[in-house]
Amino acid sequence: MIIGERINYEKRGYVFTNYEDEFLVKHTDFTKNSKMNIIIKCDYCRDDIEIGFRSYYRNVSQGKLTICNNCKMKMRLDNLYERIVKICSEKSYVLITTRNEIIDEYSEIVYICPIHGETKTRIRSILEGKGCYWCGRDNASIKMVATTLENRRDKLH
Repeated sequence: MIIGERINYEKRGYVFTNYEDEFLVKHTDFTKNSKMNIIIKCDYCRDDIEIGFRSYYRNVSQGKLTICNNCKMKMRLDNLYERIVKICSEKSYVLITTRNEIIDEYSEIVYICPIHGETKTRIRSILEGKGCYWCGRDNASIKMVATTLENRRDKLH
């Protein structure tokens, strides 16, 4: 315990015994910069987790969730899946892959393109704005033909 903390706790009614002694403190009595660990419930799975009070205070004051390490990945994958569903919906794709099949952003997903049918791609490609491989090839061919026609017209004039 630091001297400043000792004075803070004595003002709140705690009795000083010795430095390095442990004692129970109400969470409302911690200072916002306290380095003490507290046990709270994970906002995602409701399991007990131990976290520094300063980190907890910062999360709460910024409106962020406090989640355990196990849930961080689950939450990240849930958010990733929601983004994929939204992108597929915007491109009129029907997503076949389920949330449980996604391991990370490099996982393959299966969807139905309205033009080319069932297609596979990596999640990373969808997030980067790339769509169906075959639609991309069709668009590239159209652009190449248009560019070639323009070049021919330019040479004639």
